[in-house]
Amino acid sequence: AGDVLLAVPLDRCLVETRDLPAAMKNAPAALTWDVRLALQLHDAILTPDDPFWVEYGTLLPKVEEMGLPLLKRGAELDVLGPELAEPARQQQQRLRELDFPREVLPALDAPDDAWPGTLPWAWALVRSRVFGATATSVNFDDGTSGTTDRFAFVPFVDMANHHAEGSAVVDAGDFFIRQLV
Repeated sequence: AGDVLLAVPLDRCLVETRDLPAAMKNAPAALTWDVRLALQLHDAILTPDDPFWVEYGTLLPKVEEMGLPLLKRGAELDVLGPELAEPARQQQQRLRELDFPREVLPALDAPDDAWPGTLPWAWALVRSRVFGATATSVNFDDGTSGTTDRFAFVPFVDMANHHAEGSAVVDAGDFFIRQLV
């Protein structure tokens, strides 16, 4: 117990702060940390800039393998009942408030082969696989400074949080994230 199974340097993770960076102070309220992290993941795995992330993207579940309500629409969403369907619709609406191109966020009435799009898929991956990392110092848009939470999409360790019994513990430090068994 307590043995390190895997250590991932924080600079190899995709990291986002809860609070908006000061440079983004005029961003819409819907551009929350999870959406910003989904944009990072989307670009990392779908553009050829970093071969590591492109290859890692092939290991992630495909959209049709994921059951998250935010990836469903119409009758497929309605059958889940209002307690799951309504929050999913609210999440979908929040993403649409940001007015992304149709190539990454198709219209609700898009053909089945275009739905749900690559950005909602990346967002679902973030929402189901992200870890809390250590807090970090930031400068807020009002000129003050303080600390804020950080969230990390951690390659390989992200796959560990899907076991029903939770047999691993994730430990986040300033320089790495490690999985303990």
